[in-house]
Amino acid sequence: MSDAWERTGRLTAQGYILCLLVLLCPLVYSFRVMSFLHAKEAVLWVGVIGLSALYMRRGVSLGSVAVWLPFWVILGFGMVFHVLLGNARVPSDATVSAAKGFVVVSVGVFAREVFQSPGWRRRVSGCVGLSAVLVAILGICQYLGYLKLLFPQFTENSARMYSVFGNADLLGGYLAMAMPFLAAPFFSSEPSPDRRYEAVWFGMSLFPVILALGLSGSRGAWLAGSAGLLVLVSFRDFSWKRLTLFLVIGGVAMGVAFGLAGGVLRERILEMVQVQGVGVRARLWFWDGAVRMIRDHLIAGVGLGNFAYWSPRYLGEALAAPNGAAHYHNDVHTLYAHSDILQWTAETGLIGLLAIVWFLIRLPYRRTPEMGALAALGVFSLFHFPFHSAPHALLGVLCATGLFAEDTTGAEQSIPVFRVGKALERLFAPAAVFIACFLLWAVFWQSVLLKAADTQYLSKASDTLDAYRRVCAHPWRNALAQRNFAIALIAAGHYAEAEAEIREALDGLDTGQLYLALGALAELRGSTEEAREYLREAVFRIPSNLEVWRRLLRLSSPGELASLKGEARRYLSEEAYRTLETFDSPSP
Repeated sequence: MSDAWERTGRLTAQGYILCLLVLLCPLVYSFRVMSFLHAKEAVLWVGVIGLSALYMRRGVSLGSVAVWLPFWVILGFGMVFHVLLGNARVPSDATVSAAKGFVVVSVGVFAREVFQSPGWRRRVSGCVGLSAVLVAILGICQYLGYLKLLFPQFTENSARMYSVFGNADLLGGYLAMAMPFLAAPFFSSEPSPDRRYEAVWFGMSLFPVILALGLSGSRGAWLAGSAGLLVLVSFRDFSWKRLTLFLVIGGVAMGVAFGLAGGVLRERILEMVQVQGVGVRARLWFWDGAVRMIRDHLIAGVGLGNFAYWSPRYLGEALAAPNGAAHYHNDVHTLYAHSDILQWTAETGLIGLLAIVWFLIRLPYRRTPEMGALAALGVFSLFHFPFHSAPHALLGVLCATGLFAEDTTGAEQSIPVFRVGKALERLFAPAAVFIACFLLWAVFWQSVLLKAADTQYLSKASDTLDAYRRVCAHPWRNALAQRNFAIALIAAGHYAEAEAEIREALDGLDTGQLYLALGALAELRGSTEEAREYLREAVFRIPSNLEVWRRLLRLSSPGELASLKGEARRYLSEEAYRTLETFDSPSP
C-alpha cells in the first residue's frame, strides 16, 4: 500500500511540475539577462532539478531512457570525440551544448510515466494550449501598444511585436506548434456533450492564437502551422461542420491581422513567393555557409555548439566565391544557420544526421495532436532555430514522449549495454541535477553578470571595468564577456589590456569585429604590417563594413588602391562606395 501511495504522490508531483514548466517556460523572460532565452532555459533547468528529486530514491525506468537512445549516442560521441579528444575548436561551447541537450531530453525520460496517465496527459496538453493563448494575448497587446511597461520599444526600428521570446519568428513558431492542441477538439466527431463545450472553449482560444500568428509575420511559422493542421486532419476522424467552423474562425483572425498590418504582411508574402527580400536572401547566404561547413567536416561535424565560432569564416568563404557577392550579407555575427537540420549536420556530421533518422524511424506515428505539433516543429526548423529555444525544444520532447508513452509493448526494454541497468536507473536523476546546476552556474549566472556589466557600461558608471573583471574572472570562460570587456577598455583608453582580452576572446569567437579592433590597436602602436594582416582577416569576414575598408586603404600603398577599391566595390552599396572613391592616397 505504501508503494502505491508513493507512486501516486510522485505522479501527482511530476504532473504539477510538468504543467508549471509548460506554462512558465514560454512566458518567463527578463531584461536582466543577455537573452530572453536564458531566462526560459533557467526555468527549464530548475524544473528538471525538481523532477529529478522525485526519482532520487526509486530511480528511472530503463524503458524511459531507452526510447531516447539515438540522442544519448550522439551526445556521448560529441563529449568523447569533440571535447575529451580535443576535436572541437571551442570545447566549452561543445560541453554546454551537450549539457543543454541532456537536460531537455531528460524531461522526456521523467515525463513518460506521467503521459501514461490519460488524466495527466490531458492536463499537460491543456497547459500547452493555455500557454499559447497567454503568449498570443501578450503579443497582440504589445502590437497594439498596450504593454509598453512590459515590452518597451528601445529604438524606432525595434520590432513592434518581439513578445516574450524577444523574436517574432520564435513567437510564431511556438504558436504554430501549439495550434494542433487547440484545434483537435474542433476536428473531433465524437458526440459527447463535454466535447461540445470543450470545442467552444478551444474555438474562442484559437482566435487570438491565429491572430498573433498572422501578426508575427513569420512565413516559416505560417507554413509550420499549416503543416501541423494538415497532419492533424489527415490522422483524425473529423467533423466537416467543425472543420468549416474552424476555417471561418481562422479566416476572420487572419482578416483582422491583415487589417492591422496588411501592407507588411502582403510584402512578406510576395518576398517569399519571389524569393526576394532580406529574410529570404540572408537565409540563402547562411545556408551556403552551412553547406560549406558540412562539406569540410562531413563525418563528425565541427562539434555541438561550435557553429557560431566557424560561421564568420564559412560565411566569408561563401561571399568570396565567384558569385558570392550577390548574396545579401551583413556584419552581424550569425549564431545560427536558420535551419536547424543544417546546423545539426554541420555540428554533428553524418553521424548526427543518422542518429536523427534512427530516432524518426523509432518514433510511433499516432492519431494525436502531438503528431501535428511535431510536424509543425519539423517544418519550422527548416527555416529557423527552434531547437535552440527551450520552450520549443521542451514542447517537441513532450510531444515525442506522448507518442512513446502509448507504446506499452516495450515499456521496460533494457539499454543494450552489458550490466548497466541498475546503475543507470540510480544515477540518471543525480546526473540530471548535477548538469542542470552546472548550466545555471556556467550559463545563466554569467548571463546575469554580463548583462549587469553591459548596463553599467551604457550608463557610463564609474565601476564598469570592475564589473567586467568580475564576469571575466568566472572559472567558465566566456568569449563574449571578454569581447565586451575589451570594448569598455578601449573606451577607457586601456589599449594594451584591451588587446590582451581580444586575443583571449579569439579562442571562442572568430568575428571580423575582433580582427578590426586588433587592426586598429596595431595601427595605434605603429605596427603597419600587423594592422594590415588583421584588417585583411576582418575584410574576409565582414566585407561590407565600411570602417574596415577605410583603415585598409589608409595603410596601403598608392599602387594597391585601385585593386582594393575594385574589391570593395563588390561588397559595398553604391552610397558607401562613393565615400571611398575620393580616397586617392594614404595619409602620412
